[in-house]
Amino acid sequence: MGAVTESRAGWTVAGLSAGVVGFWLVLGGLGDLGRHGYGDFVQNAYPNIVFALAFPVAGALILSRLPGHRLGWLYCLCGLACAVTLASYSYAERGLVDRPGSLPGALAAGWVSSWIWICGGSPLLTFGVLWFPDGRLPSRRWWPVAAAAA
Repeated sequence: MGAVTESRAGWTVAGLSAGVVGFWLVLGGLGDLGRHGYGDFVQNAYPNIVFALAFPVAGALILSRLPGHRLGWLYCLCGLACAVTLASYSYAERGLVDRPGSLPGALAAGWVSSWIWICGGSPLLTFGVLWFPDGRLPSRRWWPVAAAAA
């Protein structure tokens, strides 16, 4: 991929992530604050909102300055996973709990939300540390750690 293409792809992922957070808001995501309470919102939704908006922008900035940098792609994709976690959970909740049968694919969205959340934080804790700061492993001896993390 060329430098310009990679930069555009990073910004596209950042825009897509923001769009998915917008879809979550349209679904009534902030209504969860009143229904589930403030503590649940702060514990579950708020970190996903922050990660979904901040990390793809940071990743796109990295990719626009350093094309091909693994951390840029990692940030973009982990942020997108956080956005999909928010939207799929709310979609499933609306289609299965609030108004059963009203939304098509609600069961599939529930399945997606139960698995994709791990893609939002876990790679940042493993590969984010392993690849920092230049996008490469510190030495060849770290390959077993990277393989175990994968």
